[in-house]
Amino acid sequence: MTHQWVRCTSHSDDETIYVNLAHASMIKAHNTGARITLATADEQWFEVTESPAQIIERLGQVQNADKT
Repeated sequence: MTHQWVRCTSHSDDETIYVNLAHASMIKAHNTGARITLATADEQWFEVTESPAQIIERLGQVQNADKT
């Protein structure tokens, strides 16, 4: 399984968290940030302060860094 770890900020307590987007089924705008839904049987989700666009941009930066 691939790993696509991206640094985000927890919406509930402003703590840094690392999200493996390889397990995400959906990222959508929610409140002042985004809700990331995991591809699990019970569709667990959590909220971060970053927008969906910021998350995808960070994912691109991580993927580019892996190529070098």
